[in-house]
Amino acid sequence: MALLRIDARDEAAQAAAEAAIRAADPSASITPDWAARVVDVTGDLPVETLCANLRFAGFRVETLFQRPRRVDLFDFLTMTLQTLGFTLFGGIGGMILGGILGYLYQSMDPSCVTVLEGGPCASAILKIAFGAGLIGAVVSGVMTLIVGALRLAHLHRTGDDVPFLRF
Repeated sequence: MALLRIDARDEAAQAAAEAAIRAADPSASITPDWAARVVDVTGDLPVETLCANLRFAGFRVETLFQRPRRVDLFDFLTMTLQTLGFTLFGGIGGMILGGILGYLYQSMDPSCVTVLEGGPCASAILKIAFGAGLIGAVVSGVMTLIVGALRLAHLHRTGDDVPFLRF
């Protein structure tokens, strides 16, 4: 049994691929899934010989060990929840970092005597903290959305998940 990914995109190429398999092994049982570009071949011929025959016929062939995954609703839900989670953590991290930077800015400003003085000195910490939190949320959310979209596009195109793009 061989599970092959064959680069045959149109019907003529698909028929030619099936004819090349039949020419190599006439008794082979062929179960194609052309939407995923996967053909399941059960026959007497070794996989290497079958792949060599398909390559000789002009096809790019890859041996698979398992059937490729499809993009489904769970993948979109996972990407959405990851984006929301990383946006929340980016916003909280940005606010903490912004609060620390705001406090350092206020402590270096000679016109502000104490932290609890009020006025523009006290509002500077909040403005910097909320600004940094907003920037952190947007940057982390957009980056997570881009990486998730790249992962889903790769999964849709090849059927293989990308381990380094998984969170």
